[in-house]
Amino acid sequence: MEITYLNIINATVFACSINITLMLGLLLVRDIKSNHITTLNYIVLSIGFCYYLLLNDNNKYVILIYILILPIIKILLDISYYHTFIGVLLSIIFKYMLQIIIEQIFLCFSIYINCIYVSLIITVVCILITLPLYYKKLSLFPKDWLLYSIMEKKQTKKEYFHIFLIFFVLIAMVLWLIYINYNMTTFSLLSQKYITLFSIVFFIIFIIFIRMIAFYDMKNVEALIDKEYQKELLALTDIIRSQRHDFNFHLQAISGMLRNEKYKDCSEYINVMVKEAQSFNEILSLQNPAVGALLNTFREIAARKGIQLQIVIYYNLDKLRCTVYETNKILGNLIQNAIDEVEQHLDDSAWIEVMILKRSGNSVFRVSNKIYENNKALKDIFNSGYSTKKSHEGIGLSTVKKIVEKYNGVVYTEIEGDIIHFIAQIPNGL
Repeated sequence: MEITYLNIINATVFACSINITLMLGLLLVRDIKSNHITTLNYIVLSIGFCYYLLLNDNNKYVILIYILILPIIKILLDISYYHTFIGVLLSIIFKYMLQIIIEQIFLCFSIYINCIYVSLIITVVCILITLPLYYKKLSLFPKDWLLYSIMEKKQTKKEYFHIFLIFFVLIAMVLWLIYINYNMTTFSLLSQKYITLFSIVFFIIFIIFIRMIAFYDMKNVEALIDKEYQKELLALTDIIRSQRHDFNFHLQAISGMLRNEKYKDCSEYINVMVKEAQSFNEILSLQNPAVGALLNTFREIAARKGIQLQIVIYYNLDKLRCTVYETNKILGNLIQNAIDEVEQHLDDSAWIEVMILKRSGNSVFRVSNKIYENNKALKDIFNSGYSTKKSHEGIGLSTVKKIVEKYNGVVYTEIEGDIIHFIAQIPNGL
């Protein structure tokens, strides 16, 4: 094919239409960081541009571009397969739906419109839709719908079925639009109008249906989260009641030792009581008691396994932007990861340290333990599916990464000799 100035302009317009529909589909599913959007734009525009110059075809193989871009989106944006597939399917639907509507509108006035002008109109329409979505952070689905659903292991089979049902609905819509796009000219003008109207109506119905399913699942997740809070707070309440119950016995013991003038024994006894009270009072200083309850639960779990879990709190997390659920997911996964590692190499001095502090306007969670693996094995530790331990799914640390990056934070490791620190740092709110 001879490359002319006109072909370059047409290829640019075509690439822009592919790129903007892809951005629209992804933004309808979740927020995307601006630096990621810029990089993805360059890649998509390049692929679309080369495709047009090589094939000079706007329709026949255009779906291959979206399929080719799937793994690029997954790797570049580091989002789940659920987000990627749903976003790309929505992009394809918008591309074909707008193409059919535009052609039919011009056909009503007996005007034949060139494919490249269709791409130009699609680009303009999608830009008008995408800009408010991006700047207003609007979405077709509830915030964190898939993130919470994937993170929560206690999700029911029904909710996973709903996700696959959404895939089925979107794929069915894509196949229908591809079919009528390639075969529209075989129908009469009146039939074309009815088919177009039918497609628009069912597209709206499908979108409403998908949105209803997403909000229904989100409510179920929120109910499950609420139960977890209640469970953790109940555990904390039981500890407080137990301490109050034991307090009378401690007073009797102290009184008895004082009467018998066993001052040294009494002093040691009181020191033990103070130490226990201080360790518990530290977690009570946190802004949300559910976080303290989680830490105390892990301390008891570690103690049963012969591991000393030290909790050091320098900041009460009053400015932390994460929800309590997300905070517990971060701490829970980091501590569980440390317990799993230390448990494989138990000895009399097994320990884990959890530190919560404030540093340069950031909330910092640091979980430290002795390291036993080769340092090189840790380079992919935050990637989904990666694990250094057998029979582990490798989703805990990747979940931490997703939550932290949601708030423009960072998660990383530091190694000092034979000690590894897992550090999650999240910018505080106002």
